[in-house]
Amino acid sequence: MAHGDELVVDNVYGWDELALAFGFKPKWLGAVGGMAPRPDHGALILVTHPGGGKSFDYNDHWDDETGELVYTGRGQEGDQTLEGANRHLAENRYRNFVFAGAGTKRLKYLGQARCTGTEWAEAPGRDGLPRKVLRFRLRIDREETPTEVAITVAKFFGGGESDAHRDLKLQIAHDPTLIGLPPDAAPSVEHRFLSPDRADLVFKLADGRVVAVEVELEGLANTLVGAWQAAKYRTLVALQEGWPIGDARAGGVLAAHSIPERVRAFCREHGIACAEVPRT
Repeated sequence: MAHGDELVVDNVYGWDELALAFGFKPKWLGAVGGMAPRPDHGALILVTHPGGGKSFDYNDHWDDETGELVYTGRGQEGDQTLEGANRHLAENRYRNFVFAGAGTKRLKYLGQARCTGTEWAEAPGRDGLPRKVLRFRLRIDREETPTEVAITVAKFFGGGESDAHRDLKLQIAHDPTLIGLPPDAAPSVEHRFLSPDRADLVFKLADGRVVAVEVELEGLANTLVGAWQAAKYRTLVALQEGWPIGDARAGGVLAAHSIPERVRAFCREHGIACAEVPRT
């Protein structure tokens, strides 16, 4: 096998076989846990145990409605963080190879997955205490359509997402108070709608509201496009939730380091909130 490319879906592999495919010592897989980054191979190995693992139950499960795997992030005690392997998965930085436990030192290959959304939840840790955990929604072996690929490219103007844009997006996901939302607002990063559109962030609030956030950095052209995007995503939120278009429970926010007055005026006219986030 070369970099996992020859893995066959539904086949069961031993740790020694996977060690050869991804370049590590077999014992390392037992020590590293359920998320094993292999940057040199452009891979993130994910191990899931829907129904409960032997040593610790992360409560991974399949969503019967969407067919996606709901996968809990790394960390067994204390609040999980959107850093390290968790961040790699949220951003789809590598190819995500998903395996399910299939006996002692054996894993069943489920396929490559793409993270379609990230949410915060509360669950007990190994010590039994409640803590914040990350739930990743993984769509396995789903190829993007040409339309989706085109939209993804167009979204970032053909240049890919910059580090500054990604950092600001994740900063807001971690602390929604930066844009005027409650601290317990639950974020979904790179939220995918039924259409091919993806919003930078969508927050679910305890009072039932759902708010889409378009993140830009600065500049008249970029923030004006961002304001239009926020208006579109607000409409898509209403459709997603089964609400009438224009329902007050669906919100839109434009977030940037600076927003020109012309863009602010457009947002006021169309009911889009503006939030300037200071540089760190």
